[in-house]
Amino acid sequence: MKSFFIFICIVQLISCKSDDQIISEQINAAVVALANNEDKRAFLESIFEEHIEMRLKETEVWNEHGRHSSEYEDIVSDNRSTDLILAEKLDVYMNTFGYPSIMQLGQKAAVISIAHITYVGDKVILEKNFNYFYDAYKFNDITADLYYEYLAKLLKPSGDERRALFLDKNQAEVIEILQDRAKDKFKK
Repeated sequence: MKSFFIFICIVQLISCKSDDQIISEQINAAVVALANNEDKRAFLESIFEEHIEMRLKETEVWNEHGRHSSEYEDIVSDNRSTDLILAEKLDVYMNTFGYPSIMQLGQKAAVISIAHITYVGDKVILEKNFNYFYDAYKFNDITADLYYEYLAKLLKPSGDERRALFLDKNQAEVIEILQDRAKDKFKK
């Protein structure tokens, strides 16, 4: 009887899923279910809208209570888990369908992947998606400004280094320098 009880406990421990695993499975299922461009556009635009809504609420609290207030820190902290879930959704989307084309899905859908993942700044997701962002920049699905911000977040050049890069170069030249550094590290 005792061994049966231990066996049941082991089976239950093995079969238990964490909340993170459940969320990941739900995200995967939602992405795989996107059957056409309209579904994809709606999925990506809903992430865009949620991202904007959270940033507007944060800005409202910042304006009302100040940047270093506990209210502002609380809302940013509260939004962090949602931001990470949205980043995972975008990561799964890109790893399933590739980078969203501006021509097929529109501007909001094309911009949100790089904008949100850069905002979140998760090192693993930033590095993992270099090829998607590199290709999106090359195919004009994202602007030079967004791509520069992504590369700066990815490579973390110091303020002095950024100033030195821009001293005698334009943004396109700086992007080329940073992009070459990133390609050496992350291109697959």
